[in-house]
Amino acid sequence: MNNHLYNKNYFILYKNNNIRKNGDDKIKRVIIMLLLGVFIVGISISGCINNSTENTDKSQLTVKYGDIVTVDYIGMYKNGTVFDTSIESVAKKNGIYNPQRDYKPITFKVGDGKLIKGFEEGVIGMKKGESKIIVIPPDKGYGYPNKKLIVSFPRGIFNGTNITPEVGKVVLIRNYPGKIVKVNETTVVIDFNSPLSGKTLKFNITVLDIQRPTNVQSN
Repeated sequence: MNNHLYNKNYFILYKNNNIRKNGDDKIKRVIIMLLLGVFIVGISISGCINNSTENTDKSQLTVKYGDIVTVDYIGMYKNGTVFDTSIESVAKKNGIYNPQRDYKPITFKVGDGKLIKGFEEGVIGMKKGESKIIVIPPDKGYGYPNKKLIVSFPRGIFNGTNITPEVGKVVLIRNYPGKIVKVNETTVVIDFNSPLSGKTLKFNITVLDIQRPTNVQSN
């Protein structure tokens, strides 16, 4: 699900942002330790998985931990508003289409922890071709807002860049997206919490393929 599992209005890549390295220690101390454990929904890891799988009748398989699963998904807020999807037509229909994104199913190994916990747990027991909607609370999704991820930086870190710090603007600091929440003459305060933190989410998931590694027992 790549980083596009951020709301399209939140996750904006500034290709030419050469933000200075002032405050690197603060970023490493505060952001890296806290954000690396946070799922940024949707990394396709199909190329990093051992492809040694059983030649099994897939119609009889139900997903279990250790399986390599390919799915399409539609991510929604509780009110049904779509914030992310792997399906291009759905993205266009819901006004979240990003022409820079390659819309395609995602492949992941169940239990690897590459995806949010609720998503991985949600596919357990599903069969190839099956679709269902799962509800994921914050504790099994993107967690809850963390005050330690709201960080103050000297305004000078933007000197020499093409960015004018403004409240509501999203910037990348050392490749971490954050939303500017406060600006004054000397300081810029940036919130690095995921915009999905604290939210209960729904996902409409369709299982397209199930691969069972030889070291995983069959059902």
